[in-house]
Amino acid sequence: NSSSAHATGTSPKVCVTGDENCFAYDYGYNAGLYAYNAALSLGITSPTWELDVETINTWSSDAVQNRNSLQGEYDALKANEATTVDAYSTTAQWDGITGSWINNWPSVGATTWTTPSEAATYCTGHEFTGGPSYLMQFTPTPELDKDYAC
Repeated sequence: NSSSAHATGTSPKVCVTGDENCFAYDYGYNAGLYAYNAALSLGITSPTWELDVETINTWSSDAVQNRNSLQGEYDALKANEATTVDAYSTTAQWDGITGSWINNWPSVGATTWTTPSEAATYCTGHEFTGGPSYLMQFTPTPELDKDYAC
């Protein structure tokens, strides 16, 4: 919401009082810049970034605000050398958080499968963003997550 340190209301957009969608965009953009700069300060660079869209995180009950926040973060990362920004989620979590937002971003799917061949079955039919599925996660043991490349 507009009380967050990342929701400046002046950067990158100038928001009018009460425009929570504008503040959500600013929040996402500035949070994306913060993450990018934090990585850069440690000498870490990457052309690929992943936005974690899971219900375990804190989200607004307003799906439009969540979409604006994600779009802001996406835009900040793309403006700072990211060539790929994907969304990590499940269809159910994505739909609940974003209101089934179709933006055609690439996605990385979380599954409850335990083998690569099981995870591979989710490479098609689970494109929750409308974009291509790049990876499907599976967990051969409770302590280990692996990815199947779609």
